[in-house]
Amino acid sequence: IVLSFVKMILCKDIEDENEKSIICKRVDDGNYLDVKVIEPDGMWIKKEQLLDLQSEFNKRAFEGNKKIYIIKNAERMNSQTSNSILKFLEEPVDDIIAILVVDNVNLLLSTIISRCQCFSFKRISNDMIVDRLNTVCKSEGIDIEDEVLEEIAISSDGGMRDALGALDKLISY
Repeated sequence: IVLSFVKMILCKDIEDENEKSIICKRVDDGNYLDVKVIEPDGMWIKKEQLLDLQSEFNKRAFEGNKKIYIIKNAERMNSQTSNSILKFLEEPVDDIIAILVVDNVNLLLSTIISRCQCFSFKRISNDMIVDRLNTVCKSEGIDIEDEVLEEIAISSDGGMRDALGALDKLISY
């Protein structure tokens, strides 16, 4: 969902379908220079990771007119890291978009939440996950048994992102 949102932002004013396709592919592959993803380094997102990000984003957009950063598992920021991102959020820049992805918004500082527009996505049923995984497998030409997809759905606890990640790990072996 996050990457679809990012692609929508980046391609909003582009008329050329071929150019849109190229940008979308590069975002999906993690090769679009103005999109940065931060993930926990071990158990936590470290202050140094955000300082590097802030340094990078003090520069102008390289490819387009927007710079976007995504912080996955943002609830795993310690107090130092949370305060660093808070300073960044308090003085927003028009061409920079921050996306914080969390499983539990209640673990973020209330001052961070107050500076964000929040979207909530509910967990989905195991049947829906199995159906979506089946669709992905068919479109990719992957033959996998329904029992395996059901186990992935159960282990993902209603999280489509987790289910897709588990499927990706399984087919990567």
